[in-house]
Amino acid sequence: MGAGDGDLVVLALGGVQRFISESRTTADLAAASAIMARLARAAAESLGEVDGVSLVFPESGESRGAPNRVVALVPAGRGDALGEAAAGAVRTAWEQTVQGVFKDAAAAGTPGVPDVTWVAVPAAAGDYATRWELAQRALAGRRMVRDFAPADELARPLCSLSPRWAAAERPPPGARRHHRQELLSRANWVKREWSRSEDGQGTRFPSTSSIASARFRDAVIRRLDDRELAGAVGALRAVVGRLSSGREEAVRGLSHAGGELGRWLRESAGGWVYPDRWTERSVLAESARPEDVRDAAGIASQGRKAAAAVVRRMDEFGVASPAVYLAVIAQDLDWMGRYLSGTGTARDGSRIEVSAASHQAVSRRLLVLGEEQLTRLSEPRLLGVPVYAGGDDLLAFAPAANALDVAAAAYGLVPADLPKASTAVLFFHQHFSLREAVTRVQEMLKDAKRNVEGKHALAVGVVRRSGTRAESIQPWPSARPDELSVRAFDLLGRSGEHVVSPRLVADLERDEEELASLPERLYTAELARLLARHTSGPADGRAGFVADATRALVDLGARERSVPGPETARPVPVARIGVFLRQEAR
Repeated sequence: MGAGDGDLVVLALGGVQRFISESRTTADLAAASAIMARLARAAAESLGEVDGVSLVFPESGESRGAPNRVVALVPAGRGDALGEAAAGAVRTAWEQTVQGVFKDAAAAGTPGVPDVTWVAVPAAAGDYATRWELAQRALAGRRMVRDFAPADELARPLCSLSPRWAAAERPPPGARRHHRQELLSRANWVKREWSRSEDGQGTRFPSTSSIASARFRDAVIRRLDDRELAGAVGALRAVVGRLSSGREEAVRGLSHAGGELGRWLRESAGGWVYPDRWTERSVLAESARPEDVRDAAGIASQGRKAAAAVVRRMDEFGVASPAVYLAVIAQDLDWMGRYLSGTGTARDGSRIEVSAASHQAVSRRLLVLGEEQLTRLSEPRLLGVPVYAGGDDLLAFAPAANALDVAAAAYGLVPADLPKASTAVLFFHQHFSLREAVTRVQEMLKDAKRNVEGKHALAVGVVRRSGTRAESIQPWPSARPDELSVRAFDLLGRSGEHVVSPRLVADLERDEEELASLPERLYTAELARLLARHTSGPADGRAGFVADATRALVDLGARERSVPGPETARPVPVARIGVFLRQEAR
């Protein structure tokens, strides 16, 4: 079959982002992504095994991300049969996954999962470009016609994560003791138990505490030649050893120095380096032996003292205590549908010819981009933790101080011959609802694309532990040539000796209308005066910080897009983000 010949089959998985975001832990999140990638591979493999079939998306049948679409050219006249077979392969893969978790032959209790639809456009409909356009229209129409499988779930409690489903009658037989009381649907139990099931791939993922404390632990590992610090770490390790908490998934970029103590810090200390973590309740949750349960208060006291000793010694080295915030980063290529249809452009202004060969070339470039992002974000300088990187979209976590660098690195890897990218970065407390954080960063990404003309946007948001929120939306390119907006956030918010008081935000809010009416020179001077007034820290370098922060407030405030209305100077949203970063991004 020649390039572009045959029926065009397009299969789509629905609800991918929702399925991934409805997760209580980072391990659930990673498992959901892995499951969706496995279902997409099942469809691609089903089609790819047939003689005469040419896969288009993904071109090779490989996928490291969580794709929601599979495209293939199949022998003429076989589109309907092979489309249905591919959908059947997805359902079979899901049923096998559920059976692997629950150890039974039924996959009941997961109505709507998997949500798979497909269309086939016959070869006689026209050339590849015509079939592609018809397939996109047909798929959009097909997804508006929904069928609902019957589900008899009367008098059953609802799932605590996905209340559109009933909770399972009983947890899987292999569920952990401290998980067994959770009200989860069968679909969410599959996520929870994925790494332990027969079909799972050992999916593990660093916890929010492990990610948030990564920079601090990396600094500790690099100083373990100090006898006092090594002694404090050893004492902490001994207390943790009394609990059942075992090896966790390490943040890949952490230093491999420090011998056995360093390895323990990488693999098992993520949440235990926080003195506040050591409570009687947390010890009881992790204790395995009856004698430890009886001595929970004593163990908590010992652990708190050991962790405090580590923090205190690091403070003597000038290293701040471990951060309690981390960030989630979402990135998506803009107008990807238009680009593939030949009506949209790449960042360099080029367009593609709508053909099977060009679509396969795009698929290859996206696969390479995804691999590059996975590798780059995990480097020691960045300490990023990607959940998935499919090329056209990305979801990752990072320590708070590294998050903007991770976002800039992911953005910078997108080649000029692909569409522009939009990015959202949300900082949140390690104990904040993970589901809400992931949902919110996806909403921020949509808001950014909607609020910035032509998309190509950057959103930076904060959810404090108190629930207070702040958000700034900017075009990715800054007002200055060859500079990105993220650089201006760095100038304002990079954690350091000089701290900006929250009273700056209060003064800016109070004087917002008056500031907006000032001529540019006076406006800049007034921002500099307010920043100098509300900045504390050593005199050395203070003037330089105030000058940099003033520049950032002026540049970002002039291009702020989070607030609807006419374009005017709006430094308040930017100042809120900057104050947070100076306080917490360490």
